[in-house]
Amino acid sequence: MSLFFCPQCEKETEMLSIQDAANAADVTPRTIHNWKRSGKLHVLETPGRRKLVCKPSMVRQCSNTFDQR
Repeated sequence: MSLFFCPQCEKETEMLSIQDAANAADVTPRTIHNWKRSGKLHVLETPGRRKLVCKPSMVRQCSNTFDQR
C-alpha cells in the first residue's frame, strides 16, 4: 500500500500502480489508461514518472461501470 496526496481528492489516499488497478478492476491496463485520459480516474505521476491511480477514484469508477452492466 502506498499513501500519497491526491490533488483532486485533496487528501492523502492509497494509490495503486496501473497494473494493480487493472487487476483489481478485472480490466486491462489499457482500460485504466483510457479511464485516466477521459478523466474518470485521478492519477498522480511521481518524480520518477511512475503513474499511480487514486484508489477512491478507482472504487467510484468501478462501481459506476458495474452498475451500468
